[in-house]
Amino acid sequence: MQYLLVLQWSVASDSDFDELIALENALEESLDESSDLDGHDIGPTEMNIFIYTDRPTESFLAAQGAAATWSRWPEVRAAYRSIGGETYTPVWPPNLRDFSIE
Repeated sequence: MQYLLVLQWSVASDSDFDELIALENALEESLDESSDLDGHDIGPTEMNIFIYTDRPTESFLAAQGAAATWSRWPEVRAAYRSIGGETYTPVWPPNLRDFSIE
């Protein structure tokens, strides 16, 4: 895998962990062989799901399709970087300019 795609959103409540696991399960069903769901992390203010992929744009679109009915999807930020790289390329939302992980 050449890239790391990160899906990120803010922590809002104690039920967020359950939603994170449900989203991971949906992603596992929708990602193809060019992607590998690597897990997640939860910080004090944000949650992240990590996906290794050879095709970050296509993997993002698959994730977007899997999460289309999830109520928190409008809050998601997404970006990718090359493995070993430090600079993220924003993917979502379209006006996102900067992306980082706490």
